[in-house]
Amino acid sequence: MGKLLSKFKSTEEIDFLFVGLGNPGSKYAETRHNMGADAILAYAESQRYSLARVGTANFARHRTDQGVSVIAVTENFMNESGQAVGNLISKFKVTDASKVVIVHDELDLPVGTVRLKSGGGLAGHNGLKSVKQHLKTDEFSRLRIGIDRPLHSGQVSGYVLSTPNSSEAAKVQDGQLLAQQAIDIVISTGSVEKAMAQVNAGT
Repeated sequence: MGKLLSKFKSTEEIDFLFVGLGNPGSKYAETRHNMGADAILAYAESQRYSLARVGTANFARHRTDQGVSVIAVTENFMNESGQAVGNLISKFKVTDASKVVIVHDELDLPVGTVRLKSGGGLAGHNGLKSVKQHLKTDEFSRLRIGIDRPLHSGQVSGYVLSTPNSSEAAKVQDGQLLAQQAIDIVISTGSVEKAMAQVNAGT
């Protein structure tokens, strides 16, 4: 388990911090790169939460019988995501990096597929790179929502910033729902490691 730097002073203890990554503004809404943020926003809507602002993130407390978690979305650009995550960690008492679950798009998974992992490589994802830079560890957890790769490697930048086509719509919706279900599974099991087998076998 990765321990976060002590410079992140806490004022409130929570069980998990789920942060959806994306780019701000209507221009990027519902693009492939915003899958993580969109999943969190949909989850908040399903719970009828209003999001509050802290630094460069919007968040809501999610209370269950198991305890209190926070769901949040970044409000800065993808390559500055770590700043938003750092602001959230400064507000909430999260000392174990594995309790920080970054929800993000994943090129290496088929559309509609969801996988949960703890630590590991960053797969070239600029948002994850920024989070690692700010947290000084890569042992945070990731909830990965598949978007598949474009046919040619040179198309990646434009591909992730575009919206899925109509033939992908149903799979995209499935992925969003599975990501929201995965959040509930992590909370109910109280452990990313325990939740991994259930989440990763489900898609």
